[in-house]
Amino acid sequence: MDKMDLVKLLLCEESKGSCNSTKSKESESHPFKIGANYHVRTVTYATAGKLKAIYEKEMVFENASWVADTGRFSEYVKDTSKLSENEYVGEIIVNRDAIVDVIEVSSVYEKTK
Repeated sequence: MDKMDLVKLLLCEESKGSCNSTKSKESESHPFKIGANYHVRTVTYATAGKLKAIYEKEMVFENASWVADTGRFSEYVKDTSKLSENEYVGEIIVNRDAIVDVIEVSSVYEKTK
């Protein structure tokens, strides 16, 4: 069972078993591009990664990093190489309900800086 199947199973059980399957369809109604790089700010943290899949409640990113400090945000958005501090995590699943904003960026990081 992969990470996404586990998340779906947990969400299904939380909703008192109203799910028919642990596999959910990818959401088709969204403004995002699969394969594009995004910086995502949530209510508690920020992350950057390449969008791998998007579901009704989750976004899955690969080559993802937890972004601790962007420095001056307007400078970072123009040139992501100016990132001050990040921690590479590989794949991350972000709950769409926790998202504050999403910005497409030119590149993401494949190592901790």
